[in-house]
Amino acid sequence: EIKATGRPTNVYIVRLGLWRRYLQPADQFSGEFYATRFADYALLANSGDRAAVRQSVMHLFTHRFMRTQFGGVYPMWFDEGLAELLTFAELRTSQALLGNVHLRGDAWIPVDHLLRMDRSAPEYLSLVSSGSLHAQSWAMVHRAFIGDQALKGQMLAYLQEANDLVPVDDAVQKNFGLDITQLNAKIMAYANDPSWRTDMVPFDRIPAPDLGAGRAIPEAEALEMLATTMLDTGAKPERVPEVIDALENLAPGSARVTCLRMRVAARERNDVLLEQLWGLVEPKTQEPEVARDAGIALFDRV
Repeated sequence: EIKATGRPTNVYIVRLGLWRRYLQPADQFSGEFYATRFADYALLANSGDRAAVRQSVMHLFTHRFMRTQFGGVYPMWFDEGLAELLTFAELRTSQALLGNVHLRGDAWIPVDHLLRMDRSAPEYLSLVSSGSLHAQSWAMVHRAFIGDQALKGQMLAYLQEANDLVPVDDAVQKNFGLDITQLNAKIMAYANDPSWRTDMVPFDRIPAPDLGAGRAIPEAEALEMLATTMLDTGAKPERVPEVIDALENLAPGSARVTCLRMRVAARERNDVLLEQLWGLVEPKTQEPEVARDAGIALFDRV
């Protein structure tokens, strides 16, 4: 059963110009998922290609599922490999077809390196290496869950040891019965295999939610949403002030603007400015939203 998370997931599909200027983590990214303290964000570009947008949603919601339904630590390659597997799932009436797409990268990343990567790795954000990272991660997950399910138990045991912070070399030898060099050769051979097994997975269709009528968002509210998203996720920090400036032009003297500036000051550890801004906003903290926003800024500094 799906566990309640206690926090919302904000899904923003934005036009390409806005995406590239304010939200895109790196040049080749068309979407990104962020799990933050008080809300989750699924952010993606509206490329105009309906299939591509759908794939981005599938990818990001796999990340959301992992973040919200599983505790502990799991490696980036598994998170990305599973997301890629489900990105290309073909959903039918009561079954999903998995494993029918092979992603190809430009260069091979040694498995020894891949197993140790996190999202701070240059390869994750590199236009040259990101495709390889995702393709190899896909191949590792595909091999265990579809291509050769005898390996499934081995991979799950390996993931448990990763959660227990067992050194990578020891966990590989213990659970796969191979050293890293041998595992690298097996994954490379599998990734370059021209034939791919598929699997049909039954599922119960979930009725579409009633989202209600849409509404046009006023410009000031949209700017506040954008600035809050950038501050929560850390996207394009150098461009946050220009968004706040644009909001202040529409809402001069707004306490919400002051709170956003407090968050920038907290992030930059500018305690003198933070204290000055707090002096301006403190008389207005009887308003619940202002109290919340000011509290988040002070929490950011702590």
